[in-house]
Amino acid sequence: MAEDVDARRREFTRRAPEMRTALVAELSDLLARVEALSSDEVCVLSHLLRHAGFSLGGRLYVPALSVLWGEEESYVPAVRLPPGRVRAAALALSRRGILGAAGQDEGVVVLQEALRALARAAPAPGRVILRVAASVDGYVSPRGAFEVPDDEGEPVPLGSGDPAKRLAKLLKATGGDVVIEGDARTAHALLGKDLVDVLVVSTVPVLLGAGVPLFKRGRRERSLKLVSSRAFPSGLVRSRYERG
Repeated sequence: MAEDVDARRREFTRRAPEMRTALVAELSDLLARVEALSSDEVCVLSHLLRHAGFSLGGRLYVPALSVLWGEEESYVPAVRLPPGRVRAAALALSRRGILGAAGQDEGVVVLQEALRALARAAPAPGRVILRVAASVDGYVSPRGAFEVPDDEGEPVPLGSGDPAKRLAKLLKATGGDVVIEGDARTAHALLGKDLVDVLVVSTVPVLLGAGVPLFKRGRRERSLKLVSSRAFPSGLVRSRYERG
């Protein structure tokens, strides 16, 4: 029996480089066809394809998720992103079923079945992401009143005319999310017609006392979900809300 086990291990060792190369090629192809993952999730998965170990079960694995953001030493280097973003992306991949526990010996494995299912799924429709800056007392702040790192991508000009028609054209043209930098007029137009999927509010540490309010009165109630909040050294706090 021991000789059989040793023989299987020797055969695995001989074929492992070839098998791993084939698996990485398959997963890379699937990853290129999946549109439902965020850029951080793609970054983490791409990192795993390059650095993860290859198990006797024929799967890529890391000892624990925490190695990805550098909390413990491992042969797998940490992902070159801020630890908080890596942690969030890795946990999101776990919730999607792409990363899963597979026993004490393998740790956390990449499950190609879930990636295949995502690759077959229809692409998610683009979302409207509205970014606005507001004072602590709720007034729209002047453009240029803040400078913060931007994770959402470059905003596009909404232009004049019916915002619903303009957004429909932009979503069709881009094939993905549309980021809008909102002044008061734009924010009121989009929020008033319930066209915003993601609201990113940067709260500037000032009290303006007067001006144009971010939210007009008389709008019907909306349920939002706070998905992230980050404070910057300047005192600015950026909060991201999605539809509840």
